[in-house]
Amino acid sequence: MCKRRVIFYALTAILASPILWGVNCPQTGGGGGVQPPQTLLQNNLALTGPCSIITPCPGVGPGTAQNFSPTQVGKSITATVTASLSNSRPIIEVQDLNGAVSIASSGINPTTNTAEVTFTSTSTGVLILAVCECSANLSPSYDIMVTQAP
Repeated sequence: MCKRRVIFYALTAILASPILWGVNCPQTGGGGGVQPPQTLLQNNLALTGPCSIITPCPGVGPGTAQNFSPTQVGKSITATVTASLSNSRPIIEVQDLNGAVSIASSGINPTTNTAEVTFTSTSTGVLILAVCECSANLSPSYDIMVTQAP
């Protein structure tokens, strides 16, 4: 009987040791596994060029165009532009590479100094983010951010 007990304890110790040492335990990745969005474009600049939005607001002011590329198809893309002046009224439009097709637009009647659009990527090709000012209150700078959901 004593020999069986020794064998039992030895087998229990061998089988339980990976659990006690943490071997083969699932890894959580820290922080619950939530991944932040991927930044595709980030810039802070003044609007000094022409407005290239396909259907701009009445009395449109200067603008800029910035390129970015989604990294995967079927992902949610969010583009946000915030003017440094609270009474500025930017509008934005995501266009195809030729600037001929509007993919997403914030509209032509902005009411705040922040414009935002969200759309689902259909390719990984180059896209254009067109930014224009719709008020006479041109901001000295505009924060531009385009992110892709994980």
